[in-house]
Amino acid sequence: MSDLDGKEQELLVQNVISQFMKDQLNGLKEGKGEANNSFVFLENSTLNMLILYLLMNGKSRTHEKVSEDSQGKNVEELEHIIADSKKDFEEILTLLKAKF
Repeated sequence: MSDLDGKEQELLVQNVISQFMKDQLNGLKEGKGEANNSFVFLENSTLNMLILYLLMNGKSRTHEKVSEDSQGKNVEELEHIIADSKKDFEEILTLLKAKF
């Protein structure tokens, strides 16, 4: 898979997620979610893994020994992931504020 294909796929996934979120918010606004009493129980370890997965932005990571050079790159990548996550959360909050 080329880098371009990966970027196209990532854009497609982001668009699908965005549309799903809009549909869910519209459903809540119209009161369609009132009859839905679904819930999920997660034990501590599963919840922690889910949070870590979301923070890692769904990217696979390897568990290798890290040199000092790559450690600096990892810190930069982590800062980039945190900034992206913050931007995504702010976008979600903006969508929520606009709907309610």
